[in-house]
Amino acid sequence: MKHTTEYTKQLLLLTSFLNGLCFYAPVALLVRTQNGISVSQFFILQMILSISIFLTEIPAGFLSDKIGYKRTLVLSQTFLLIARILLLLAKNFWLFAAEAVIEALSISLSSGTESAYIYPRCKDDDFALLSSRISQAGMVGFLISTVSYSIILSLWGISGLVAATCLTTLLSLLSTLLLPTEESHAPAESTISTQNLLPAGSWRFFGLLSAISISYLVFNFFCAVKVERIGFPYESLTFIYLGYSAIELLAPAVIRSLKRRAQAIPALLLLLSAGFFGLYRLDNSISVLFMLLIPLILSIINTLCSEMINETIDRCGLEDKRATVLSVFNIGNSLLEIAFLAGSAVLTDSDGNIAFLFVCLYSAVVFLFFLPKLKSSN
Repeated sequence: MKHTTEYTKQLLLLTSFLNGLCFYAPVALLVRTQNGISVSQFFILQMILSISIFLTEIPAGFLSDKIGYKRTLVLSQTFLLIARILLLLAKNFWLFAAEAVIEALSISLSSGTESAYIYPRCKDDDFALLSSRISQAGMVGFLISTVSYSIILSLWGISGLVAATCLTTLLSLLSTLLLPTEESHAPAESTISTQNLLPAGSWRFFGLLSAISISYLVFNFFCAVKVERIGFPYESLTFIYLGYSAIELLAPAVIRSLKRRAQAIPALLLLLSAGFFGLYRLDNSISVLFMLLIPLILSIINTLCSEMINETIDRCGLEDKRATVLSVFNIGNSLLEIAFLAGSAVLTDSDGNIAFLFVCLYSAVVFLFFLPKLKSSN
């Protein structure tokens, strides 16, 4: 049994690593714009992605609990491969829109399912630590793809980047097929009622998850703009990507050192708020320090939040509906994403500073949500 568990962990690490090998990620916007997509249309495509996730999140979680987690992960990887093949072939807005919808299906199918698949296997292990290790395996893949994308770009162009990513996604699908099927559990009820899925106090998790999601969005969209405002050459973005990715690899070590993880979340939210305030207020080289540290903070918060939600599911006896409950928790951040992207599609000339300030204030508000929990723990 121990051998089987270790085999499963290695496969999960491999799958995450292969999914991290997204060679076109550094030029994701250019993949669209070179085929006639405007910056405004790019934000509309991202909004289509978020809306599609919002509409399919809970049905996907419900389906996962019905058919099994491994089958759902395989289905998710299959949709991801189809989406990336479409990205390779797309030459107009509607094909890119179809790619966004199919990618959304992949994301919805995996968002709660991966955690639901991993958590029961960690009874004698550390869920947060294993989740962080799996996440960092993906980050290693991202680092490798970031270093090598310029070589592929020079040899085969942007189409070569997308084609290489299709190949690694196919390998990831094959790795997922090798995962052992989880032990059978009682199927979820045929009806969905949020009243019997969400325990009291769940609104804190909605706030925390939406803060994490919008932080990632703002950070990824506007870091390039900040670099240009500082006066650094655009090429320096590659080194910033590599720098924060390397620092983010420290997340498992930080998590391992935390004795009271739930109490660490308010402090981490304050650090996150301070980091985005620094990006809002400063237009000099000190801003780079915040860019390097913010992804590490977000990675730790995201992992600890996942652990807390799974523990809450166990306490409430909702193990047989784990993927559905996790999907319900993910709905809140989708709404905020949609609102943000709708605004961004209109305000395409925004320099990102207002967005940085918004995340700073929102993170501070979520900190206040968790402050009573910290005081009661003390």
